[in-house]
Amino acid sequence: MLDIAPNTATVKKAGDACVSATRQMTSNTRKPLIAIVDDDPAICRALRRLVRTRQIDAKTFTSGRDFVYALQTGPSFEPECVILELHLQDVDGLELLRQLAASAPHIRVVVLTANNDARTRQQALAAGAAAFFEKPLIDDTFVDTLLALIAQASGSA
Repeated sequence: MLDIAPNTATVKKAGDACVSATRQMTSNTRKPLIAIVDDDPAICRALRRLVRTRQIDAKTFTSGRDFVYALQTGPSFEPECVILELHLQDVDGLELLRQLAASAPHIRVVVLTANNDARTRQQALAAGAAAFFEKPLIDDTFVDTLLALIAQASGSA
């Protein structure tokens, strides 16, 4: 379970695939759901518009704590994938990534950040990120990666 302190601003320690995903989405009545966690509302809106062009539903969160709350209290909220900014104002994104990998390893996490130094990339991938992208991103590569991760999540369910 993710461990967020109630009134604090930190997290406690605690290709072919794309074609397959597109086919799977058209054969299912429910669109895949992803979560977008970025404290910039404009980034959230832009990413939601981008993924909707590929028939992916998205729920956006401008707070890491709001995202955790939705995961813990919304029984119907189970995203196949999460797009996570590491530098959030209310929580440490890297610690949130670690906790998410430990408590919900079936949810794939894609890190999207402006900080693309080698150490940050290594830490994110070691903490459980399935992919790491730098802002600004290349739309097709990013969306193709999301589709592949959604196909993997659907195959493991």
